[in-house]
Amino acid sequence: PFAVIEEVGAEPLRYYLMREVTLGQDGDVSLEGLYARYNNELANELGNLLSRTVSMIGKYRGGEVPQAGPEGESLAAVGEEGETMVARATELFGELNVTGALDTIWEYVRRLNRLVEEEAPWKLAKDEAQAGRLDAVLNGLAAGLRLVALAVYPVVPLTAVEILGRLGQRFGDADLLLDRARWSELEPAPVVVGPPLFPRLELED
Repeated sequence: PFAVIEEVGAEPLRYYLMREVTLGQDGDVSLEGLYARYNNELANELGNLLSRTVSMIGKYRGGEVPQAGPEGESLAAVGEEGETMVARATELFGELNVTGALDTIWEYVRRLNRLVEEEAPWKLAKDEAQAGRLDAVLNGLAAGLRLVALAVYPVVPLTAVEILGRLGQRFGDADLLLDRARWSELEPAPVVVGPPLFPRLELED
């Protein structure tokens, strides 16, 4: 395992094992499976979502998470889904069903990725009349990622803290409590651009 940890990192390996094998049951793990989960879920779905969100906030809003504004009400359902995700994941963690908790969290990660494609912020940015909508979408993406970070903290704490830091959110002990995992708790703040959260990996033959 030490060679694998050196290659992919301890947190991605822990994520893969928890994602792939239900506690108390047999499971099938492999390097191929690890790299697939790493590239598809950690690098593409979560890492790219964070990079795109921070990049768009930088490009279109001067590097600061905007207020949601009146248009934010239209994304209330996405916020409710996020809070439901946290509650359900917390329940599953309490039952030691870590695999189920990660499934629940990743459904929401994919929901946020769909939001990017549905709203196309790069198109909204070209129309001044859509400025309010753009604020709401960028705020919503940051708020959703914050909920994901808090939910996934028990499995990959360093990754969770990195996500919060890049979004300009506080991550002291009190800030990581799940009773703070509310959509409305996002603080408009400067974002921090950084390297890929999970650089893609190629499995050597």
